Amino acid sequence: MYFKILHKDKKSKAKVGYFLTDHGKVKTPIFMPIATKGYIKTINKEYLDIINPEIILSNTFHLNIEPGIKIIYKSGGLHSFMKWNNPIITDSGGFQVYSLCNPKKINKYGANIKSYKNGKNYFFTPKKSINIQKYIGSDIITSFDECIIYNTSKNYVKIATERSYNWLIKCLYYFNKIKNIYNHNQYIFGIIQGGLYKDIRIKYTIKTSELKLDGYAIGGLQVGETKQKMYKIIKYVINELPNNKPIYLMGVGMPWDILNSISLGVDMFDCVIPTRNGRNGMLFTWNGIINIKNKKWKYDFSTIYNNLYSKAYLRHLFKCNEYSAKLIASINNLYFYKSLIKKARHHIKNDTFLQWKNYIIPIISKKL
Repeated sequence: MYFKILHKDKKSKAKVGYFLTDHGKVKTPIFMPIATKGYIKTINKEYLDIINPEIILSNTFHLNIEPGIKIIYKSGGLHSFMKWNNPIITDSGGFQVYSLCNPKKINKYGANIKSYKNGKNYFFTPKKSINIQKYIGSDIITSFDECIIYNTSKNYVKIATERSYNWLIKCLYYFNKIKNIYNHNQYIFGIIQGGLYKDIRIKYTIKTSELKLDGYAIGGLQVGETKQKMYKIIKYVINELPNNKPIYLMGVGMPWDILNSISLGVDMFDCVIPTRNGRNGMLFTWNGIINIKNKKWKYDFSTIYNNLYSKAYLRHLFKCNEYSAKLIASINNLYFYKSLIKKARHHIKNDTFLQWKNYIIPIISKKL
């Protein structure tokens, strides 16, 4: 995959660049909205086209259950099924090893993941994960891994990280062996695990960096550790990675986490926060965080993102349990994240990113 760095910030490791896929160019740094089952919750195609994210993320395990790979294949792949022409990246199912799997049901071959839908067990292996992602037709495939539960013993972290690395080797083998189903190129990112242990992270980052991969993903963070520990791990990993490939921090996160991670050298982010929190009435704004359900907004007729809806009206919609409330709040947050990334790119290009980041984070993280 072609990746080019256009400018590096002089006072941090932040950088501006882009990578190319057959479904389009993606500018970095980038935030990728979550379309777990091929849709972003509450956001229909019309609004998705208006927001127009450069790339979205879907999930291999969930798509395998709903709607099922056969339907996706018969529709011509996920792009065709969704009527979506921009790039797609897929999570391999590794997070479901964390969220839906008993550690006792994991071995060197794969993991028994219990379906959230019917309780059925699905035995996922590196081969199965890659094969499903080939049929999904995502532009970027990720390796099958075990996202390790927070506060796990160092001994287990060693075992699980080595297992994830061995799965990565198998994923790379099957990625190269299994032919592409559709008429576009697919690329593969390797996921690096290692818990909160510096020595394990560094060891497997070095081993992973030696493989012929299109990019690198940092997994197993934002699962309960402190922010300070998360940032330390990011530093350890990025220091050992080549600087000519995109770096993806999985599952992060809050706007300030994104900005701090950009300053450490991260290029790609995904998280459910903008839409999930929006559906629950949390709005991200340039003045701070709003819980729109609070009484203080009852008579506030100032508007949100598009100068169309007032805070008082949106609060009214939430109080009436009106579906459009979730839609409006989710759109607000996705626009905010998109503008946050745009401003970050601007300041990186002008070598003012660190100063701007330190100024803006206390403002946007304040609860109003």
